[in-house]
Amino acid sequence: MQHGQRRAWGVEGGEEARVGTVVALAFPERVARLDGGSYLTVAGTRAEVGAGSALRGAEWLAVAVADRPVGRGHARVGLGAAVDEDIARYAAGALLESREEVHWAGGDVVARRVERLGAVELAVRPHTDAGPALVRAALLDGLRREGFGSVSYTHL
Repeated sequence: MQHGQRRAWGVEGGEEARVGTVVALAFPERVARLDGGSYLTVAGTRAEVGAGSALRGAEWLAVAVADRPVGRGHARVGLGAAVDEDIARYAAGALLESREEVHWAGGDVVARRVERLGAVELAVRPHTDAGPALVRAALLDGLRREGFGSVSYTHL
């Protein structure tokens, strides 16, 4: 199935897949992708699943219930279901965007094309034909923030 195509209800997966679809459609901002040791929701909140959870390691989750214990930086998933990327894209499709980013990072201009689902980066590719005005603006921003000492002269 191609991204963006709708699947027929009940054709693929069993009850867990249907539950995940319903949760993702009910709470599209709580669709989350595995990112390192935690999950990043499309709304930008980090969330963790318990060590013994059957959800641990799933690439995508739809979070039904979560809380944020006092003093913790991440939310804790209380109830959720695994979903696939197609369901995540469909449920949170209003947050899907592709854009070109040109910015200063680590002493250099970084130009890339990014496909995002809210806060979640789906694909990142180098942007080799960024416009000169964008490159100039990023360079000036970097020089303003970091000064000339941050410029790498190895590419000259």
